[in-house]
Amino acid sequence: MTVAANDRSNSATIVAKVLEGDDLDALLSDANPAVRETCYGTLRRLPSLRAHVAQFLNKPLRPGDADIEAILLVGAYQLCCMSEPDYAVVNDCVNAATRRGKPWAKGLINAVLRKCAGSTLEQDERSFDHSKWLLAAIKTNYPDDWRDVAQANNSRAPMWLRVNGLRGSNADYRAALDAAGIGHSAGEFPESIRLDSSVPALRLPGFSDGLVSIQDHGAQAVARAVADAIVQSGKTDSDDGAIRILDACAAPGGKAFHLHELLNQQPLCTSESHVSALELSPERMTHMRGQAKRLGHEAGLIWLTGDATGQGWHQGDAFDWILCDAPCSGTGTLRRHPDIKVRRRRADVTRSAQLQGALLDNLWRLLKPGATLVYCTCSLLREENDAVIKSFLKRLNRHGNEDASADSQPAAGAGLAAEVLPIKLAWGRATKLGWQTLPGEQGGDGFYVAAIRRGT
Repeated sequence: MTVAANDRSNSATIVAKVLEGDDLDALLSDANPAVRETCYGTLRRLPSLRAHVAQFLNKPLRPGDADIEAILLVGAYQLCCMSEPDYAVVNDCVNAATRRGKPWAKGLINAVLRKCAGSTLEQDERSFDHSKWLLAAIKTNYPDDWRDVAQANNSRAPMWLRVNGLRGSNADYRAALDAAGIGHSAGEFPESIRLDSSVPALRLPGFSDGLVSIQDHGAQAVARAVADAIVQSGKTDSDDGAIRILDACAAPGGKAFHLHELLNQQPLCTSESHVSALELSPERMTHMRGQAKRLGHEAGLIWLTGDATGQGWHQGDAFDWILCDAPCSGTGTLRRHPDIKVRRRRADVTRSAQLQGALLDNLWRLLKPGATLVYCTCSLLREENDAVIKSFLKRLNRHGNEDASADSQPAAGAGLAAEVLPIKLAWGRATKLGWQTLPGEQGGDGFYVAAIRRGT
């Protein structure tokens, strides 16, 4: 990989912004492969890089010199982990300080990076390249497997594809990959393919024509499990025989599209069956509808813009199935989003759990009697997973068996029983109330899923 001088400077700018709290994906939207590799790698190894650079500093950098720290971190990563030419890295990083109006830092950067050149980056064993609170949480949740989880979080995620079964077969698409010289292997599902190495989306055969989507293997497992459960149920109480499904918090749309593709290949789904995609953000809705048009699904889904914790968007009948893909800490996706290790705080998890509870309370009201709500997150933490389900069930039980006072709010599903259903993904392990996969298992991210059926 060739890294140009401006690539190093741009990488340092992006890393500095992430350290200030900005989102990495947004900053990398137009970045080339060299910048992406540098930024992802620097943020994955951030604690180790900081410790490595610190040993060559005579004194700590001042708080206002985060941009100089970012230059040093990027330079150290390229020297220790990317095998870039020493002279090019040092020279470009020195010049980057001048462009930032800090010529005083040229000598410091030159001295530190020359010492980094040829050195070995050792992992910071105190942190395993995680923030202190996050590593502690992983140890608490996975006392026997925390080292494996932490190491998996620091690895690179493979690129997974999902073949659009409404537009072609897996075999045909794999033949197209062969013809394009793109190495690949089969995944767990008929529609899943793992690439040997990542490629830009527009290099994929038929991507613009909607033959394929990019979607993590773990995310594919979630939609697969829901679709299989719907098919196995084999019936609906709707008078017209239609199955009505809601994907709440639907953007960027992968699970909704996957469900639509899977279910429309099943004879039990009538022409009136549909998937409704609900999204709060108009911008994310616009992007999602653009992807649906590419895939040929735009007319096959019902589009709803609104807040899943409220019901102002809901005009029609209750749903047979609801998928609540809840906003969460994203701790199961650190391989793809290493900036989460930098930006996320312990308090964010608590706030997420509160939002997740509000989502369940509201969506429960929109289920038909006997219908099922499937809750999932890309979190590794019980506080956002089993604990959210447990609290929700307690609220249902409390309000279902006690008379509410005159000034209290009615409970979600008051007076109706709820049953936790067995559900599992294609790999992973059972929890007390659901199912959990870990990052790296079958090449996928970490996901949690639970299913609750409303009483009749």
